Amino acid sequence: MIASYEDEDPGLPIKFGPCSNAEYDPAPLTPVMLEAIRRARIDCERNARRMGMSRRRFLLSLCGAATTLFALNACTQESLKRKPGGNYEVTPEATIDEDAAREVLAGDEFVFDIQGHLLEYDLNRTVNAEGANFWSLFPQQDCGADDPRDCYSIEQFLELMFIRSDTSMAVLSALPIAPEGSPLSIEVMEETRRVVTALCRDERVLIHGQALPNVGTPQSTLDGMQALVEAHPISAWKVFTHYPDLYNGDGNAWRLDDGDGALPQVGEAFIRKAIEVGVPTICSHKGFSGGSAHATPADVGPAARKHPDANFVVYHSGFDQGVEGPYTPATRDVGINRLITSILDNGIGPNENVYAELGSTW
Repeated sequence: MIASYEDEDPGLPIKFGPCSNAEYDPAPLTPVMLEAIRRARIDCERNARRMGMSRRRFLLSLCGAATTLFALNACTQESLKRKPGGNYEVTPEATIDEDAAREVLAGDEFVFDIQGHLLEYDLNRTVNAEGANFWSLFPQQDCGADDPRDCYSIEQFLELMFIRSDTSMAVLSALPIAPEGSPLSIEVMEETRRVVTALCRDERVLIHGQALPNVGTPQSTLDGMQALVEAHPISAWKVFTHYPDLYNGDGNAWRLDDGDGALPQVGEAFIRKAIEVGVPTICSHKGFSGGSAHATPADVGPAARKHPDANFVVYHSGFDQGVEGPYTPATRDVGINRLITSILDNGIGPNENVYAELGSTW
């Protein structure tokens, strides 16, 4: 028997997990989350009947989202035996009244996704060794396409970002793959941007320029940065200070502040060039190190202090799974706390020139 559309279960509108983008092992659900899921399913079933709606339509509605958040609020408060420091402002009325739900949940917020990736595999072109099987590392491969590589295409990316979500603008951000022959090369980024501009008549996709200052000669990096800016509308730079050490453990890495004399002294020249060419925003992957010690955010504070005319966006904020917790003197040098320590030690205040990107940190 074929199930009807109305019988299909889309799941709760708020996804509690376990989830992962494959940069880390998914954390197990906590007892509070498990109870919130159980209670939300029961409440959604009951509220759907009260409103005369199918379960599927209710789960896809604003009332379904309100019901789910209402259950999470209750479970969290009961587990703490007090009102938590943060909660969702959802009223009981919002769980069964569309207008009430819309008042507390709907909006026209500007949603800017600053860490977008896609992989455009053309079977008639040569993809470099690092990029050839990159698709196989991530769960997006299970999208249902005949060729799983198509799950990462420009078309899939645009559908997910701008049709099936409320994203207003997105940045295409480089990957730790050598740019020549990469399935996310500057040419792929530029083609994506051109397609969106033609379809939407606006500039809702921005692109990063990739820089690998420790690969090749230092001058070739600087010349490459100049060429990228002259040929493409680069909005910021994406760097991986632990590349290529993360792949082969050969110690070839660098620091933004050139703070380790044993590593290539290329950070200062890179930052100066970024400022010189008029693209002074530097997005640096920190944390999720693949076992490399060189993805530490400890270099952010010194570089930011020395270059107040540059902006430093710290992708993942230095997050490392299994070590995160409250900031204490004993934990100042692990995970995200390394970034906090670095900016505190260097006198970088709020809203100055360091920005913590939150991708995967939840």
